[in-house]
Amino acid sequence: MRHFLLIAIAVTCFACSVKINPDKEMSTKKKIKLADQLFQQGSYYNAIDYYEEAMADETENIYVAHQLADLYWLSRDYANSEKYYRKVLELDENRYELARLHYAKSLKMNAKYELAKTEYTAFQKKYRGADRTTYRKYAKNEIAGCDMAIDAMKNPLPTRIKHLNTNVNAAYTDYAAIPLGDTAIMFSSMRSDSVIEVDNLNKNTVLSRIYTIKSVRGQVTGPRMPMELFNDDKVHTGHGSYSADGKSFYFTKCTQTAYATVKCAIYVSVFDSVWQEPRKLPSAINNPSATTTQPNLGLSKKGDDVLYFVSDRPGGEGGMDVWYSVLSRGKYKDPINLGRKINTKWDERTPFYDIENQILYFSSNGRIGFGGFDIYKSEGNMRAWSAPENVGYPLNSSVDDMYFTVDKDGKRGYFTSNRIGSIALKSPTCCDDIYQYDWTRIIKVAVEGYVFEEGDSTMTPLDASRVDLSVHDNATDEEVVLKYETTADGLKYFFNLSLNKDYNLSASKQGYFSGKGFFKDYIALTTKGITRSITLRVDLYLKKIEKNVGYEIQNIYYDFDKANLRDRSKKSLDSLVIILNEHPEIEIEIGAHTDSRGTDIYNANLSQKRAESVVKYLITHGVSRNRLVAKGYGESELKEDCSVYSECPDDSSGDCPCHQRNRRTEFKVIGELENVIITNPDDEDF
Repeated sequence: MRHFLLIAIAVTCFACSVKINPDKEMSTKKKIKLADQLFQQGSYYNAIDYYEEAMADETENIYVAHQLADLYWLSRDYANSEKYYRKVLELDENRYELARLHYAKSLKMNAKYELAKTEYTAFQKKYRGADRTTYRKYAKNEIAGCDMAIDAMKNPLPTRIKHLNTNVNAAYTDYAAIPLGDTAIMFSSMRSDSVIEVDNLNKNTVLSRIYTIKSVRGQVTGPRMPMELFNDDKVHTGHGSYSADGKSFYFTKCTQTAYATVKCAIYVSVFDSVWQEPRKLPSAINNPSATTTQPNLGLSKKGDDVLYFVSDRPGGEGGMDVWYSVLSRGKYKDPINLGRKINTKWDERTPFYDIENQILYFSSNGRIGFGGFDIYKSEGNMRAWSAPENVGYPLNSSVDDMYFTVDKDGKRGYFTSNRIGSIALKSPTCCDDIYQYDWTRIIKVAVEGYVFEEGDSTMTPLDASRVDLSVHDNATDEEVVLKYETTADGLKYFFNLSLNKDYNLSASKQGYFSGKGFFKDYIALTTKGITRSITLRVDLYLKKIEKNVGYEIQNIYYDFDKANLRDRSKKSLDSLVIILNEHPEIEIEIGAHTDSRGTDIYNANLSQKRAESVVKYLITHGVSRNRLVAKGYGESELKEDCSVYSECPDDSSGDCPCHQRNRRTEFKVIGELENVIITNPDDEDF
């Protein structure tokens, strides 16, 4: 799919439909030679016509059969790609070692999932070529995608799918529909009702343009209206997106260089009494060496516009990736790749950011999916994302599904697909149309609550408390903060949640210990099993920082009669590192205590060495030495008198719970450093 989708599949569909009439008097050899040239130029349908003529002449020509299979695949005619890859295998299954893989892929694109699984399995067993491990893994993922699709089709989402009427959809490609409030939609389109003759290519070039059309309660009415200020008579235009305040309009201009080859750049128009002449974004966004396209606008926690876009610039994960840039004080910050959480080594496309629910929708052909490009969603913002989830059936199909959007109320939206049922120029799956989805059942789940001081009998909510909603990333064993709120005026925090998901909540405030893994773990909540709309109530409690109060550090272990920390002690100390990083102003004392066995001097020396071991660990993890004091208390501050317990020995012959309670490590706040600037967490992640 090397030519696949730069402005969209639009340009490819146009280029592939340029028509030359084959000369039946031409020799078979010349037909193949001309077909090869047309293939190289990207004129797929013309090449197909000549190869088909050659195939009729020489029905056992495996080279021609393989060329036809590849061309039909590139033209998104999966019925014929399936036919010709099967023919290649029948003629000689060893001639083209990847033919069986492509045959399996064609079966999958035709929703023949059980047959596809059989062929993927056969490919895994038989393939002996280069990158065998990579291909075997790829086939394994494709089998998993088949299983996922089969299961999803048995459990469809509660939604109605509607193919929009011919006021919107026509031959070639219609794509990138975005709701404009409750009264209209905006979309992009290439429009022509017939195959274009190659001799008239320059006269009849079909350009992608941006349109609007009225939409009342989900019903599209009236004629399409071109957005003339943004359309350009010389280049393709598309992918329109407004900023959150509606005062900036971003879109793409793409120059077609030869057949299916295009290069795109993002432009913006700003509203100042009237819409201003569009200007090209700076080179930091529009990398001169790359294609930059498919803009969509999100919003940071600070209220800055966040430009999400797609590019194949250097520094990505591979193929086309999703990037973002923050527009702050009138300047675009250097673009940042969304990273491996979102991007794969294949292609990611068509980002749409749902500001209300802080969900990124995008399409990818590099993940376990139903067929071609599938739609996925991930909660978060900019750098922080949950693991992407496939949005399910029937939003996704066995072919390409892209440009997913959501209206303000979350009741309906649009997406682009080449599924069967689209207006077909050549094959049933050649070209893209716009589809509308309407949820037949909506379940909304949220969580709210207050932040209180632990032990406060008045239950007065704490203002200026930050509440984080996070998920645990099993791949990195890290907590990923997806959203946060700062409480004010005694009000509750509030988060919208997604269904069938596990979350964690935590709170923090200056002058209080946070609940992140020390005094309390993250408070877990789940939306799994919820079958009706509900707002969950979860209150959070913070412990006030008090000087000279000892807080025991749980699960600190040493070998008997040794001062070295055991490995399993380090998780608890990592939680202390978090506290010290969140409160850079505090100085603490690490106090180590022994039980009553042994001499006073020996216990004092041993406990001092143990306290110093903890301090050393904290220093190696970035805590400044001048914030730490190590003190060994020996047996001078026992929590209990163990002599009252008959099971507690007074020598080293055994142990008991009382001795274990006395052998403890604590920390206490003993002071505050001066001139320490306390900052909030980096809002760039939000």
